[in-house]
Amino acid sequence: MLGDLKANFAVMTALCAPFALALAAFAIDEGSIYVERREAQSLVDLAAITAASNINNIEAAVVTTLGDNGMPGIVVQKPGQTITPALGKTIVSVTPGRYSAESSLGVDKRFEAGKTPYNAVHVALKKIPARYFASSVIPTPVIGTEATASVAPQAMFSVGSRLLSVNGGILNALLSKFLGGNIALSVMDYNALIAADVNLLSFIDALAVEMQLTGVSYS
Repeated sequence: MLGDLKANFAVMTALCAPFALALAAFAIDEGSIYVERREAQSLVDLAAITAASNINNIEAAVVTTLGDNGMPGIVVQKPGQTITPALGKTIVSVTPGRYSAESSLGVDKRFEAGKTPYNAVHVALKKIPARYFASSVIPTPVIGTEATASVAPQAMFSVGSRLLSVNGGILNALLSKFLGGNIALSVMDYNALIAADVNLLSFIDALAVEMQLTGVSYS
Protein backbone atom coordinates (compact mmCIF):
# COMPACT_ATOMS: atom_id res chain seq x y z
CA MET A 1 0.00 0.00 0.00
CA LEU A 2 2.83 2.37 0.90
CA GLY A 3 4.48 1.57 -2.41
CA ASP A 4 1.30 2.51 -4.26
CA LEU A 5 1.19 5.93 -2.51
CA LYS A 6 4.81 6.64 -3.38
CA ALA A 7 4.12 5.70 -6.97
CA ASN A 8 1.10 8.02 -7.10
CA PHE A 9 3.11 10.94 -5.72
CA ALA A 10 5.86 10.29 -8.24
CA VAL A 11 3.38 10.28 -11.12
CA MET A 12 1.67 13.47 -9.90
CA THR A 13 5.03 15.20 -9.49
CA ALA A 14 6.08 14.19 -12.97
CA LEU A 15 2.81 15.50 -14.42
CA CYS A 16 2.78 18.79 -12.46
CA ALA A 17 6.47 19.68 -12.77
CA PRO A 18 6.24 21.01 -16.36
CA PHE A 19 3.30 23.24 -15.44
CA ALA A 20 5.09 24.53 -12.35
CA LEU A 21 8.21 25.30 -14.38
CA ALA A 22 6.15 27.05 -17.06
CA LEU A 23 4.40 29.20 -14.45
CA ALA A 24 7.73 30.08 -12.84
CA ALA A 25 9.20 31.05 -16.21
CA PHE A 26 6.14 33.16 -17.00
CA ALA A 27 6.34 34.92 -13.62
CA ILE A 28 10.04 35.69 -14.03
CA ASP A 29 9.60 37.13 -17.52
CA GLU A 30 6.53 39.15 -16.51
CA GLY A 31 8.47 40.66 -13.63
CA SER A 32 11.39 41.46 -15.92
CA ILE A 33 9.08 43.12 -18.47
CA TYR A 34 7.44 45.20 -15.73
CA VAL A 35 10.81 46.49 -14.50
CA GLU A 36 11.98 47.21 -18.04
CA ARG A 37 8.77 49.15 -18.76
CA ARG A 38 9.28 51.29 -15.66
CA GLU A 39 12.87 51.99 -16.67
CA ALA A 40 11.79 52.90 -20.20
CA GLN A 41 9.18 55.33 -18.85
CA SER A 42 11.77 57.03 -16.66
CA LEU A 43 14.13 57.43 -19.61
CA VAL A 44 11.39 58.78 -21.86
CA ASP A 45 10.48 61.34 -19.19
CA LEU A 46 14.12 62.40 -18.97
CA ALA A 47 14.49 62.54 -22.76
CA ALA A 48 11.38 64.72 -23.10
CA ILE A 49 12.63 67.15 -20.46
CA THR A 50 16.05 67.35 -22.12
CA ALA A 51 14.52 67.92 -25.55
CA ALA A 52 12.20 70.65 -24.25
CA SER A 53 15.24 72.41 -22.85
CA ASN A 54 16.93 72.14 -26.27
CA ILE A 55 13.94 73.02 -28.42
CA ASN A 56 16.04 73.76 -31.52
CA ASN A 57 17.78 70.37 -31.48
CA ILE A 58 15.20 67.98 -30.09
CA GLU A 59 16.06 64.77 -31.95
CA ALA A 60 19.73 64.91 -31.01
CA ALA A 61 18.79 65.65 -27.40
CA VAL A 62 16.47 62.62 -27.24
CA VAL A 63 18.88 60.22 -28.94
CA THR A 64 21.81 61.35 -26.79
CA THR A 65 19.83 61.08 -23.55
CA LEU A 66 18.53 57.60 -24.31
CA GLY A 67 21.88 56.37 -25.63
CA ASP A 68 23.81 57.69 -22.64
CA ASN A 69 21.44 55.77 -20.37
CA GLY A 70 21.92 52.42 -22.07
CA MET A 71 18.98 52.28 -24.48
CA PRO A 72 20.07 50.08 -27.42
CA GLY A 73 19.72 50.63 -31.19
CA ILE A 74 17.81 53.92 -31.21
CA VAL A 75 16.00 54.67 -34.48
CA VAL A 76 14.07 57.93 -34.90
CA GLN A 77 10.73 57.42 -36.64
CA LYS A 78 9.87 60.39 -38.85
CA PRO A 79 6.29 61.63 -39.38
CA GLY A 80 4.49 59.32 -41.80
CA GLN A 81 6.85 56.41 -41.16
CA THR A 82 5.93 53.13 -39.51
CA ILE A 83 8.91 51.20 -38.19
CA THR A 84 8.36 47.87 -36.48
CA PRO A 85 10.41 47.44 -33.30
CA ALA A 86 12.72 44.47 -33.12
CA LEU A 87 14.86 42.92 -30.44
CA GLY A 88 17.76 45.28 -29.81
CA LYS A 89 16.15 48.13 -31.78
CA THR A 90 14.34 50.99 -30.05
CA ILE A 91 11.89 53.08 -32.08
CA VAL A 92 11.49 56.70 -30.99
CA SER A 93 9.24 59.45 -32.36
CA VAL A 94 9.88 63.07 -31.39
CA THR A 95 7.19 65.71 -31.95
CA PRO A 96 7.58 69.41 -31.16
CA GLY A 97 4.54 71.51 -30.40
CA ARG A 98 2.96 73.92 -28.00
CA TYR A 99 1.68 73.11 -24.52
CA SER A 100 -0.94 75.14 -22.68
CA ALA A 101 -1.42 74.65 -18.96
CA GLU A 102 -4.93 76.10 -18.98
CA SER A 103 -7.03 74.18 -16.47
CA SER A 104 -10.09 74.59 -18.69
CA LEU A 105 -8.50 72.30 -21.28
CA GLY A 106 -8.55 68.54 -20.97
CA VAL A 107 -5.23 66.82 -20.42
CA ASP A 108 -5.29 65.37 -23.94
CA LYS A 109 -5.96 68.84 -25.42
CA ARG A 110 -3.14 70.76 -23.79
CA PHE A 111 -0.40 69.68 -26.20
CA GLU A 112 -0.83 70.69 -29.85
CA ALA A 113 1.64 68.92 -32.12
CA GLY A 114 3.35 71.16 -34.64
CA LYS A 115 1.94 74.42 -33.28
CA THR A 116 4.45 77.26 -33.14
CA PRO A 117 6.19 78.83 -31.36
CA TYR A 118 7.35 75.55 -29.87
CA ASN A 119 7.55 75.27 -26.11
CA ALA A 120 7.06 71.52 -25.62
CA VAL A 121 8.12 68.12 -26.94
CA HIS A 122 6.27 64.81 -27.05
CA VAL A 123 8.43 61.67 -27.04
CA ALA A 124 7.07 58.17 -27.73
CA LEU A 125 9.11 54.97 -27.49
CA LYS A 126 8.53 51.38 -28.54
CA LYS A 127 10.79 48.41 -27.93
CA ILE A 128 10.73 44.67 -27.43
CA PRO A 129 11.77 43.71 -23.90
CA ALA A 130 14.19 40.95 -23.08
CA ARG A 131 12.65 37.57 -22.22
CA TYR A 132 14.56 34.78 -20.54
CA PHE A 133 12.35 31.71 -20.26
CA ALA A 134 8.85 32.23 -21.67
CA SER A 135 9.64 33.31 -25.23
CA SER A 136 8.10 30.11 -26.58
CA VAL A 137 5.05 30.36 -24.33
CA ILE A 138 3.82 33.96 -24.61
CA PRO A 139 3.58 36.20 -27.71
CA THR A 140 6.29 38.78 -28.33
CA PRO A 141 5.36 41.82 -26.22
CA VAL A 142 6.05 45.45 -27.15
CA ILE A 143 6.75 48.07 -24.52
CA GLY A 144 5.22 51.44 -25.36
CA THR A 145 5.84 54.58 -23.30
CA GLU A 146 5.42 58.29 -23.95
CA ALA A 147 5.94 61.62 -22.24
CA THR A 148 5.40 65.32 -22.88
CA ALA A 149 7.57 68.05 -21.39
CA SER A 150 7.36 71.81 -21.72
CA VAL A 151 9.42 74.83 -20.73
CA ALA A 152 7.88 77.95 -19.22
CA PRO A 153 9.03 81.40 -20.36
CA GLN A 154 11.03 83.25 -17.76
CA ALA A 155 12.18 86.84 -17.48
CA MET A 156 15.28 87.81 -15.53
CA PHE A 157 16.87 91.16 -14.97
CA SER A 158 19.32 92.77 -12.58
CA VAL A 159 19.73 96.32 -11.33
CA GLY A 160 23.18 97.42 -10.26
CA SER A 161 25.55 100.35 -10.21
CA ARG A 162 29.24 101.06 -10.24
CA LEU A 163 29.29 102.99 -7.00
CA LEU A 164 33.01 103.49 -6.83
CA SER A 165 35.75 103.82 -9.36
CA VAL A 166 38.85 105.96 -9.58
CA ASN A 167 40.17 108.31 -12.26
CA GLY A 168 43.77 109.42 -12.31
CA GLY A 169 46.22 109.40 -9.44
CA ILE A 170 48.35 106.69 -7.96
CA LEU A 171 45.86 103.79 -8.25
CA ASN A 172 45.66 104.09 -12.01
CA ALA A 173 49.45 104.18 -12.25
CA LEU A 174 49.82 101.09 -10.07
CA LEU A 175 47.16 99.15 -11.94
CA SER A 176 48.67 100.11 -15.29
CA LYS A 177 52.08 98.89 -14.12
CA PHE A 178 50.81 95.57 -12.74
CA LEU A 179 48.46 94.78 -15.60
CA GLY A 180 50.75 95.98 -18.36
CA GLY A 181 48.17 98.28 -19.95
CA ASN A 182 46.60 101.70 -19.74
CA ILE A 183 43.96 101.88 -17.01
CA ALA A 184 41.59 104.87 -16.95
CA LEU A 185 38.95 104.52 -14.26
CA SER A 186 36.58 107.42 -13.45
CA VAL A 187 34.89 108.65 -10.29
CA MET A 188 31.14 108.39 -10.73
CA ASP A 189 28.86 110.92 -9.17
CA TYR A 190 26.14 108.72 -7.72
CA ASN A 191 23.88 111.54 -6.57
CA ALA A 192 21.56 110.69 -9.47
CA LEU A 193 21.41 107.10 -8.26
CA ILE A 194 20.48 108.25 -4.76
CA ALA A 195 17.74 110.50 -6.15
CA ALA A 196 16.36 107.76 -8.42
CA ASP A 197 12.85 106.59 -7.65
CA VAL A 198 11.98 103.29 -9.31
CA ASN A 199 8.75 101.48 -8.50
CA LEU A 200 10.14 97.97 -8.93
CA LEU A 201 6.88 96.01 -8.61
CA SER A 202 5.09 98.21 -11.14
CA PHE A 203 7.99 97.74 -13.52
CA ILE A 204 7.88 93.95 -13.14
CA ASP A 205 4.12 93.86 -13.70
CA ALA A 206 4.50 95.95 -16.86
CA LEU A 207 7.26 93.64 -18.05
CA ALA A 208 5.07 90.60 -17.44
CA VAL A 209 2.25 92.07 -19.54
CA GLU A 210 4.58 93.07 -22.36
CA MET A 211 6.12 89.58 -22.52
CA GLN A 212 2.76 87.85 -22.06
CA LEU A 213 3.93 86.04 -18.95
CA THR A 214 1.50 84.56 -16.44
CA GLY A 215 2.02 83.08 -13.01
CA VAL A 216 5.08 85.30 -12.39
CA SER A 217 6.40 85.42 -8.83
CA TYR A 218 8.83 87.87 -7.29
CA SER A 219 11.83 87.02 -5.15
